[in-house]
Amino acid sequence: MPSQTQTWRPKPRRRSKLLARIDATPFLAIFLAILWIMMSPAAVIIHYAASATPRPAALREDSLHLTVTRDGLLFIPGNNYFPGSRVSFDDLPRVFRSMLQPEVERRVYVSADARAKYSDVEGAFNAIRDAGISDVTLMVEQGQYPPH
Repeated sequence: MPSQTQTWRPKPRRRSKLLARIDATPFLAIFLAILWIMMSPAAVIIHYAASATPRPAALREDSLHLTVTRDGLLFIPGNNYFPGSRVSFDDLPRVFRSMLQPEVERRVYVSADARAKYSDVEGAFNAIRDAGISDVTLMVEQGQYPPH
C-alpha cells in the first residue's frame, strides 16, 4: 500500500537517440557556391556563333565599326568620314557622336578579339551607349566552332 505522502508521477519516457533537426550548413554552402559561380567574371559563358546571320549593311563605307583587341585597346577603322585611329574609352562617346551623320545608320558593328577581356568589351558597349547609340551588333568570324 502506497503511503499518503507520496504523490503520483507518470513513468518517465524513454528518450529517443535519434534527433530530428535540419542542419542548414550544406544548404548554405551550396547556395554560396552557386552565388560565387554566378558572380565571378569567369562565369561568362561563351556561346559560339552557330546561328550568326550575315549583315550586309556592315560592308557599307559609312558604317560605324569598333575593334576591341585582346590588350583592351579600341580601334576605329577609317571610312569616308573619319580616318582610322586608336581611341580611349573616355573619348569613344565623343568620337562616335562626331561620326554620326544624318545618312549614317545609327548602329555600331563591334569586332572583339576572342581573348579580349569581358570588362573591356562591356566598357566599349557602355561608351557606345553614352554616345546615344543603342543598336550594337557583335561581329563574329565564321569557322570551326568550338576551336580545338
